Formats: sequence, structure tokens, C-alpha cells
Amino acid sequence: MREIQLGNRDAARRRVAFVNGLSLLPETEEAGQLADYLIKSGLVPESVRDDALHIATATVHGMDYLVTWNQKHIFNPFRIEAMYAAIRKWKRTPPVLIRPDNLGPD
Repeated sequence: MREIQLGNRDAARRRVAFVNGLSLLPETEEAGQLADYLIKSGLVPESVRDDALHIATATVHGMDYLVTWNQKHIFNPFRIEAMYAAIRKWKRTPPVLIRPDNLGPD
């Protein structure tokens, strides 16, 4: 919620309205530890810890997918397999990292 409230006020208002009523996954201690692990593994820069927390929170809560436009730190095609391997080392099943435009039929 912090992140979607940033930037252009009108755009932020639309983002908040879009997610209104959706269930939010709580950040847990384990998610924080997994986020730290992803950072220490060099898969996500420390400067964007929130991105590591998005991945870790989706993982800890057993989400099947994490849908994102963020191709720099979350859906990075050069790091996805390493990200999946790191999460499996943590003894968790990673969510499928995917962009919204890859969800539907062509």
C-alpha cells in the first residue's frame, strides 16, 4: 500500500481505488528473513528491499503467482531461475513470476 500511494496523486488515487477491497497479505517475520536472504544472495539490491519483500511475502503465503510490471528486480528474465533456486533452498515453493501481459490468451 505504501508503494502504490507514491508518485502522481491522480494515478496513486486510481491505484488505491483499484485495490480497495482486496485482501492484503501481512508481512511476516519469515518473509522479512527471506527478503534479507534474497538481498544477501545478490538477487535483489538492498536499495529496493520492498521488491524483495513482495517476492518473499508471496512465497511465504503460498501464492501461485506474483504478477508485476517490475522487470528490473522482480520479473527479471536474467534472474528468475536464480530467484526460484534461492527460494527452493529456503525450502519454499516460489510463486511464478509473471508480467500481466503474459496472463491471458494472445
